[in-house]
Amino acid sequence: MKIRWMTIVLGFGAAAACGKGGGGGGGGGGAADPAAANAAVPAELKGKLEFEATREDRHQLAYVRPKGWAEGAIPGSVKPPEGANLGFMTRYSVGTNCDGMCQAKAWEEVVDKVDFAQLASAGTVERDSKSSGGRTMVATIGDRKEIVVAWWKAGADHYVVCRATLEKELAAAAPAFEAACNATRPGL
Repeated sequence: MKIRWMTIVLGFGAAAACGKGGGGGGGGGGAADPAAANAAVPAELKGKLEFEATREDRHQLAYVRPKGWAEGAIPGSVKPPEGANLGFMTRYSVGTNCDGMCQAKAWEEVVDKVDFAQLASAGTVERDSKSSGGRTMVATIGDRKEIVVAWWKAGADHYVVCRATLEKELAAAAPAFEAACNATRPGL
């Protein structure tokens, strides 16, 4: 088993992530559709913000991301192109995490510890929706909007998480970014 490291793009720190061979199971993830995200882009941001579908084959992960945004050092992490004036801290990422060794865990507890507890304590939670195998949180921290959506499956060796950090320049687009996260096909 090998371990790779991923930076959590919330600006809160870093977390360990890992992957092994064929990923988290069958299903192939399906295709991600950017239509709902593009439809939710506010009129004043049309032309500046558009979403497109992409894939990460290692974990059979299909997702939507902002078109034309610059790839970060971490696969699946993007930020606005230089000169776009969409906020210094604005980021978007979709990826996998296993919080240490990649093996089956109590994912709901891990996801709460790694992705949601810090966010909830850092700002004002606007919505925290939980379901069997998933969770979505939208929070405000100062002028910034934070969106985190996570998926897990019992017995999987990792979970999938989508994060959007939106500075005030893109805060009105929070529904579009949430729709983009929800377009993710985790392939678990």
